[in-house]
Amino acid sequence: MRRSGHRSLQAVWIVWVLGTTGAARAEDLWDVYRLAIGNAPQIQEADALRRARQQRLPEARGALLPQVGAYGSREETSQDGQRLGMTDGGIGLTNVNTDATTTSYGVELRQPVLYWDRWVRLRQARAEGAQADVDYRVSFDDLVLRAADLYFAQLAAEDLLAAARANRKAIEEQLEQSRNRFEVGLAAITDLQEARAAHDQSRAEEIEAMHAVRLAEDALRAVTGTPVGKLARPPPDIALPGLEMSDEQAWVDRALQSNAEIASARLSLEIADREVARRQAVRLPTVDLVASRNHTERDSNNVFDALDVNGDSIRLEFVLPVFTSGVITARTRQAGMLREAAASHLETVQLDVEQRARAAFLNVAASLARVEAFRQAVISAEAALDATRAGYESGTRTVLEVLNSQRNLLISQTALARATYVNLSSRLRLAMIAGALNEDLMRETNASLTLR
Repeated sequence: MRRSGHRSLQAVWIVWVLGTTGAARAEDLWDVYRLAIGNAPQIQEADALRRARQQRLPEARGALLPQVGAYGSREETSQDGQRLGMTDGGIGLTNVNTDATTTSYGVELRQPVLYWDRWVRLRQARAEGAQADVDYRVSFDDLVLRAADLYFAQLAAEDLLAAARANRKAIEEQLEQSRNRFEVGLAAITDLQEARAAHDQSRAEEIEAMHAVRLAEDALRAVTGTPVGKLARPPPDIALPGLEMSDEQAWVDRALQSNAEIASARLSLEIADREVARRQAVRLPTVDLVASRNHTERDSNNVFDALDVNGDSIRLEFVLPVFTSGVITARTRQAGMLREAAASHLETVQLDVEQRARAAFLNVAASLARVEAFRQAVISAEAALDATRAGYESGTRTVLEVLNSQRNLLISQTALARATYVNLSSRLRLAMIAGALNEDLMRETNASLTLR
């Protein structure tokens, strides 16, 4: 569990934010991480829900502790009439005229002695508190991963915009050459029209890429709560850790053991088991120890009706449910059905986590292979560009060919960068599924990025 670490980091970051002036501007993944956990409403909501659910434990504990209550009453009575009684002549009617005020008050202490269902509820509340911590961890990790995904998504959008601009520049050169060739009669009008169409298409693609960058910036700002500056990027020669395909099952096993969603589902099953036991325990007898002290005082105009007494009592109260019209049976059956649902849910979550762990592992492996392939493509594109530039200097190649070679190199570099983003993001996702997403991993990932 990393609950305390999460809370301390969050507290430190909030203090930092409050101590600064103006809007913070994130420049790397660690900045985005800290801003997200400090500002995201998702974390605040999850923490509030966790603290609310943890109050069930003191509530359950309190049901087993002594309860003290005070009571009091005041009653005024008036009687005016006749009643049968003894008279001087024997038995007959006598006049009654009585006014009285009765005051009583006292205090009662009730100590539960035997309540099996309450003891079961106490253990159930402990499991609910543990589940609250786990569910908070799930929300925390989801936010961290989402922030990282949005970080790399913005980098990818910026790369596509750069590629779109380079493509537009190359096509503009092509359009200019087509226009010059048409004016001197060396090209047909269709060539010029095709060049114009390609140029218009490149402008539309650039506008679309600019829009994508804006959307990516807005999405990242929604998580961090502040606009970001220039983002750090992984270098082209970033050293990505290798991956052995034989490690797949080890990662799956780790996920099945440490995944937070599975832990929450297991606790749900435990809570359901406790609920069945609690419903069954309601059938058992309950015993209370009750001690009380009271005082009763009656003021009356009839001296024989006056009263002033103190009373003390101590007793054991025994209650055994004998007939409840099937209520206990129905509730027990309901709890049993909910327990079956919890068991099925656990199995479903385990299967889902296993599938996601395998998919994440394969995504890491596939992206790593793509990184190596695109690195070779970049090397080839650089060699082609050098050859084209040499040909241009010797007069055997045109400026358009140089621009096209530059564009091809940029495309390869963009593909390499995107494959790197996917690899880094996939590693974080695999770690989250395996229950290994922590601050050290975020720092390590951030350390591989540079501002360029």
